Amino acid sequence: LKTKQPSVLDFGGVNNVQDVALKDQKTYVLGAKDGSDFSIFAGGKSVGPTISSSDNPIMFRIFGNSGYVYLKDKGELLKLPWQGSSFGDGKNWLRIVAGLDKSSVTSFAIDGKVWLGTSNGSIFSLAQGSKQAFSVTGMMQPFTSSIMVYTTPDLENLYVLEPVTQRIVVLNKSGVYQSQVFAPEFGAATDMFVDATGKMAYVAAGSVVYAVQLE
Repeated sequence: LKTKQPSVLDFGGVNNVQDVALKDQKTYVLGAKDGSDFSIFAGGKSVGPTISSSDNPIMFRIFGNSGYVYLKDKGELLKLPWQGSSFGDGKNWLRIVAGLDKSSVTSFAIDGKVWLGTSNGSIFSLAQGSKQAFSVTGMMQPFTSSIMVYTTPDLENLYVLEPVTQRIVVLNKSGVYQSQVFAPEFGAATDMFVDATGKMAYVAAGSVVYAVQLE
């Protein structure tokens, strides 16, 4: 946003929106127009394959030339190839993820690897669909509840929002604790974005967005 005034985006009749992703200044929406099956929409036009609502598609990200949709009820992460003007049919990207209850996934972020956050506070690092060695170290109070993870290829760290403990925790990508910020407003948080500098986080809680200085 160039100003603090909100801008309203018209999703073109997509009235059951599950998630939104941005690429090349264009908004892509995971949703449904008629209340039944889902697709990816841009400007109100479907640019993705049909995804069954019974699979409960809940999260959507874009990385490189692919879209990624998490199907909560099937426990699958669909990778959808971009084909010039639309996303093609997806295949399950997840392969070997020992110890993961796939129905517990609450968030994911992509920076070349895929990072999964879960409802019990676990973080999984995956490459080529398989689990990589990762553990959190140096943190006095471990994650025990639902978390949201955020990072990008340009960020050096992994940012973890845990609403129950009202905190944002900064880890490096080897899992080593760096810092944390507490605020009671985080208890109602539903999403988080960190800017390209890694110094500011923006936390959505209800109809309010909080700017949080991390450094």
